[in-house]
Amino acid sequence: METPESREEDERIRGHRRTLLDGLRYHGGSANTSELRTYGDVPPGSIRHHLSVLEEWELIVQEGTERLDNGETAYKYHLTDAGSAAAEEIAESATTAETVESLEQKVNQQQEQLETLHDEVKLLREEVDELNELRAEFNRMAEIVEDLARQEQ
Repeated sequence: METPESREEDERIRGHRRTLLDGLRYHGGSANTSELRTYGDVPPGSIRHHLSVLEEWELIVQEGTERLDNGETAYKYHLTDAGSAAAEEIAESATTAETVESLEQKVNQQQEQLETLHDEVKLLREEVDELNELRAEFNRMAEIVEDLARQEQ
């Protein structure tokens, strides 16, 4: 039987197969075809094919059948140890992708804040320069006043 043992082989676990493994993980490691179809929006015509491939890869095992509320029969599956590991990796990779996206957003926000701070510092420096010019002008005027006061004495 063919099993995805390496990272390259694991790349084949995508699309509906990836969704089905994640759906089984979501349902605590065991779910019926109706639950999996609902979880992953998997078309009824292709779910059996994808589940049989996952069975061939020894990632899932069919447990039997169960009667649904509507009277239909659904096959029940559960994750094998290898399937649980693959499902956890899928969940972690999704979390990693979300984390990367979240961090990129934070970096972008911080870059915008940094640009705003640079602009504010530039404005403050301009104000400091203006205040220094006013201080110099004030000092010149103070000297003139002192000179005038001395001349009057």
